[in-house]
Amino acid sequence: ELIGAEKNELEGRLANAEAESEQARKEIDPAYLSSYDRLKSGNKKYPIAVPLKGEQCGGCFLKASGETLSKIKVSDSPVLCEQCGRILYVES
Repeated sequence: ELIGAEKNELEGRLANAEAESEQARKEIDPAYLSSYDRLKSGNKKYPIAVPLKGEQCGGCFLKASGETLSKIKVSDSPVLCEQCGRILYVES
């Protein structure tokens, strides 16, 4: 009985987490969501979205190209690291 009760509790928590995830996905720009889903479905190591730290990718720690640095300042679509493919963002 104890195992059944724990199983029911975990299934309820999972259902709540899935519902929250679906709600959050509705609030994300489809371009970013599609890039995230594509990277997640591959064998990309986490994290998938990383900050640009100075001129370095926060995932692979390699220097971003000048083109990537320019794109991230003006682009309203996902900018990917040319080395590791992770989504880059600028911390505010």
